[in-house]
Amino acid sequence: AAQPARRTSPALVASRRMLRGRRCARCGPAASAVARRNADRAAAAAHVAGQVQGARVGGGRRRALLGSSSSSRTAGATARAGARLRSNEDGRQLAQVLRRSIAGEDVDMLWAPFAEWHLHQLARVTRLAEAPLPPDLCSRTTEDGRARIESWSWSSGEVHKLRMTYLDAGTSAQIFNTLLYPHPSLELPLFGADLLLLGKSKVLVGLDFVPLTRHHEYLRRYCESPLAAIRASYEWMASEHSGKLYPKEEPAQHDGGSTVDDDAVPESFFSPGMFFARPGLSTGSMCHVFSAFTKYALAYSELLARAKEDRDTGRGRRGFDWNEQEVLRRHRAFDVWQHKYDPAPAMLKGYFGQEWTDRYTEAILFGL
Repeated sequence: AAQPARRTSPALVASRRMLRGRRCARCGPAASAVARRNADRAAAAAHVAGQVQGARVGGGRRRALLGSSSSSRTAGATARAGARLRSNEDGRQLAQVLRRSIAGEDVDMLWAPFAEWHLHQLARVTRLAEAPLPPDLCSRTTEDGRARIESWSWSSGEVHKLRMTYLDAGTSAQIFNTLLYPHPSLELPLFGADLLLLGKSKVLVGLDFVPLTRHHEYLRRYCESPLAAIRASYEWMASEHSGKLYPKEEPAQHDGGSTVDDDAVPESFFSPGMFFARPGLSTGSMCHVFSAFTKYALAYSELLARAKEDRDTGRGRRGFDWNEQEVLRRHRAFDVWQHKYDPAPAMLKGYFGQEWTDRYTEAILFGL
């Protein structure tokens, strides 16, 4: 009987590429520099893929990343989470779509393991159901085949909208963006993550809990308390954002009260716990980036779980007297702010043209 085909792990594939790159380094200084960059990129992708899949790391570490107390429970919960994640109406699966770069197998989808981990981890906290997106907007490839963009959306009783977007432009750019709007029955901040690889080695990382107000009590409860210790542990890697694209963070409002004025919508949506970094592309730096990403995501999941319990047990929102319409107004205010400052539309216009980019940004990127 024919033997079933064996799948080669992404970590092994990347390691083989790394070895090929080292052999090419004998060709000369220029080739050596290219080979080193390719080796760093492949090794970093291999390390992250290994962390997600449990390759080359102990079961305890893998359980810690996935938030489970035993390997069997981790496997079972992950399988159940995967079973709940159905494809879009056009049959797309996130893991399948992000398996291979548009530029070929020699280009690593660096952020794909981050997206897969995040989706499965959230599916263990809340019952996500996929919300189909317009077929002409959820997936797009440039006419010359040099880039593609893929988007997904989910919702649940606790999540108004979870959007994930991946731009794959081969070695020119690998960009992953995810944004979670909590259900308007909850007063929680949004969760946002931007992970960018531009060119051969320029890496930009942004992680934050997006506040709905600058009120000092809100910032303390939902941003500083859950994030202060995590951000402090990566302070050595953090950078200050320049303020060239986005305005600087506003100070907290201290009015001495426990509620906020309905009109006090922030002019800046960065929190005191925002993490921004420009790490290099190496195995070590990617390990720390993945660790920071998982810790921020897990901290948000804990907020989400506690808020769900408070709501379901009738304990209320714990302090801020907003109805659902007011929460949605603040979500939309963030979308308007993002649309004003986000450089993504200009980049997308260069790949996909003005007309399609305008429709995409209005309906998906900034469309609640």
